[in-house]
Amino acid sequence: MIAHAIEDAREAARVHRCIVSTDDAEIADVAREHGGDVPFTRPAELASDTASIADTITHALEWLADEAGEQYDVVCLVQPTSPLRAAADVDGALERLADSGAESVVSVSKYVTPPQWAVTADEDGFLSETFDTGALWSGSPERSQDLPEQLHPNGAVFAATIDAWHEYEGFYTDRTVGFEMPPSGLSTWTSRGNSNSCVPSCDGQRVTGRTTRPSR
Repeated sequence: MIAHAIEDAREAARVHRCIVSTDDAEIADVAREHGGDVPFTRPAELASDTASIADTITHALEWLADEAGEQYDVVCLVQPTSPLRAAADVDGALERLADSGAESVVSVSKYVTPPQWAVTADEDGFLSETFDTGALWSGSPERSQDLPEQLHPNGAVFAATIDAWHEYEGFYTDRTVGFEMPPSGLSTWTSRGNSNSCVPSCDGQRVTGRTTRPSR
């Protein structure tokens, strides 16, 4: 999956550079074989199962600035754990960010089933409404087409301006827009090696990004 994520980043027209952050030598070798840049080894304190994606992205940005003298305008996260994504989606999200004047963009998909229909099972298996909307237990639940359309982040692409990243250290800000993808673009979380990949630069802007389950 890391190879696919790198290919998506490298094939995106708006991406200048694909940087992979990992502490795993095998993943680093695979990343290099597929054209990813691995300029540093992720510090041990950022390689645990509890490490924050925000901290690892900030580390990558700081390393690029301090050690390579490189500054970027946008950071873009491309997760190998969300493989149902193409280079066109990366470009589309970055274009959405640039055209909207927003601080960040998050790829989203429509819920296949209305979240108002969510149920929770207790320890005995009995069901109750998760959100207490009365949608199912009313005796005449609303049709899905009559419910307001809702979206959810699908994990495929995240991007933010560097200024916004320094302020929020995350991809959810006061001015976050969505880039809608089909419901098939769903995340499949995995933890192998905590591999991450960074993507810099689009259309004159220097962009950086990476891969791993986001913490915020």
